[in-house]
Amino acid sequence: MSLFKDYRVASGRYDESDKYNVYCPGCESVVLVDDWRADCTCNRCHHEWCPANGNVSGSDYACPDCGARYSITDAISEQGGFELKQYAVEYYCTVCDDRGEQRETYKGYKSTGTADEKLADVAATAWEAADDLEAYVPDRSIPEGAITRESELNGNDVFNHGYTEWRDMFNSRQLLCLGHLLRAIESIEDQAIRELLLLAFSDSLMFQSTFTIYNLSANKIEGTFRMNSFVPQMEIVENNVWGTRAGRGTFSNTYDKLRSGVAYAHAPTERYINEDGETVESEPFAQPIGQHTSISQGDMRSLDIENEYDAVITDPPYYDNIVYSEVANYFYVWQQLLLEDTYDCFRGR
Repeated sequence: MSLFKDYRVASGRYDESDKYNVYCPGCESVVLVDDWRADCTCNRCHHEWCPANGNVSGSDYACPDCGARYSITDAISEQGGFELKQYAVEYYCTVCDDRGEQRETYKGYKSTGTADEKLADVAATAWEAADDLEAYVPDRSIPEGAITRESELNGNDVFNHGYTEWRDMFNSRQLLCLGHLLRAIESIEDQAIRELLLLAFSDSLMFQSTFTIYNLSANKIEGTFRMNSFVPQMEIVENNVWGTRAGRGTFSNTYDKLRSGVAYAHAPTERYINEDGETVESEPFAQPIGQHTSISQGDMRSLDIENEYDAVITDPPYYDNIVYSEVANYFYVWQQLLLEDTYDCFRGR
């Protein structure tokens, strides 16, 4: 049985920004409605329903036949897990974009079709047969901790939702694509370039898991740690791993961001407001960023150097409100696959 808090897919775009894309439980189509909080009729199957009224409330769901309520985590435990089903796709066509066609014709939302389901099945089959990619996907168990084994009261205990290994946080297509990508990165001979690409890979992991959601109002994906915790989801959004011309959190998007950072480091500038109130960019500084510097790992309290700093920049740890080490493990287990033989801090653990 499908679980929906409500049947929203995303707000409308462009000329239809005052409407809402919703999922019709009658024919499983994605249709536009004027108000997702009001009763409406599907323009395809004529099913009548209120998109605001899903069958999930908190950590419970309601039986569609008798109305009895049941715990979602109890159902996951009894059934030995859960399955994901596609029901909507956000599409974007670069060809139509280049032709100058109207935006609503090449960027929008549609219901999942046979071709979409086939692509997912092909990827799942390929992953099952991809023994050569096993070395490029974490095979470690998720350790119990403050944010992985949270109180049942908030419903965020990952183990109660069927997650036991880090790879459980990704579907088959994500594992297939990420495995191929990480193997390709390992093949780069230049260590600096290889680690730069690994950094892009690691950053994009934020948007490649079953913990990502869709920002319905802003029409964009939101990353795994938007709440600095693991929050199991009933409705997830599967991102394009490699990326297209548009999109957030893809590998190509993150790679472009890092390239911009490297370019800036080689020719850093400063922006300031001149006497006319205009924002002006300075000429590049004489010295690139990163020259004559070193990076060390350790406890800053053990430093005995004095009066040799222009600035000390800290990131507040918020004491123990956020367990950064557990959040970092999500990225660490992937990075370790390529760095374990290079750096001591990536060995063991």
